[in-house]
Amino acid sequence: MSKRHWLVHGVGALVFGSTAMFVRDSILPEFGRPYRTPTAEVARPGRDARPRAVVCSGRVESIRGEVEVSALIAGRLEEVRVTEGDSVRAGEILAILEGARETEELRTADANVTVARLKLEQVQAGNGKEEIDQAQQDVKALEAKLAYEKTNLECLRRLYQKRALTSDELQRKMHEVEQMMRQRDSLQKRYEAVQRGPLPEQIEVARGELAVAETRLQRSKVEMGYRQIRAPISGTVLEVYRHAGDAVNTEYPTPILRLADTSRLRIRLEIDEPDVARLRVGQEGSFQVRGMTEAEGRLVVKTIIPMFGPKRLFNPDTSARSDTRTIAVLCEPRDDRIPLFLGQRVTAYLG
Repeated sequence: MSKRHWLVHGVGALVFGSTAMFVRDSILPEFGRPYRTPTAEVARPGRDARPRAVVCSGRVESIRGEVEVSALIAGRLEEVRVTEGDSVRAGEILAILEGARETEELRTADANVTVARLKLEQVQAGNGKEEIDQAQQDVKALEAKLAYEKTNLECLRRLYQKRALTSDELQRKMHEVEQMMRQRDSLQKRYEAVQRGPLPEQIEVARGELAVAETRLQRSKVEMGYRQIRAPISGTVLEVYRHAGDAVNTEYPTPILRLADTSRLRIRLEIDEPDVARLRVGQEGSFQVRGMTEAEGRLVVKTIIPMFGPKRLFNPDTSARSDTRTIAVLCEPRDDRIPLFLGQRVTAYLG
């Protein structure tokens, strides 16, 4: 090999060695250095001092809840006076059941009370002078007739002694006289009673009859009142289930309409089990509703219900597990600028 070739090979080896040293020092600065165990500060990343906000879902509900209004007795609806969206007050008539039988029973019971009251007044007032005089005249008239019949009886006895009269005719006349004497005694007692006035027992009996009649009247009024379905609370009619002509039953639920008080609303949140430890009463946060993502409302935690249950609402936090248990939190909205409606879903952030 010539001297020229050795020179070329030497220059090439020198260039290759220089390139290798440059690559090792620039790309792999740690290559060849002794290994050092990282410290605790390097091995464990530092924790953020700021607490992570609790992201959860919730829905709007009425503080007083929703009520399904039903009838207390079975029957057929005669009239439904409200429609969906109507505002009603507590005690207002919402619907009426057919009640021909109850109407007739009420009319009869009212008439019986009137009769019983008049009878009591008559007993308490006693008998008038005309009635007393009439009773006395009845006694005198019967006594006069009895005296005449007694005279005839004596004549018949004399005839019987002379065998001019049979025993049957004499016995018949004696029986008639005896009956008239009993009638005279009865009229005499009646005259004394009329003259004396009513007994306390008679007044009590009349009062008892009046009380029974009034009780039956009150019962008829209650049954008549059952025909009228009234609003248990003030609120808004959310849904009407049945209309005029529909039948309602008491053996199984047959609600007529659904009612809720929409004047006072709250937000019920579902908090995942890992985030419960960061909750407290009075904690403030914000919420958003669909369609108004650019606006945020304020809320405050009022009640934490101490019972876990299954998740029912969708959680907007994609990192949250879907099989976790949740606890219910009742919050009061503090921002009137965002309109809220029953059943509306919200996304809340509790800091």
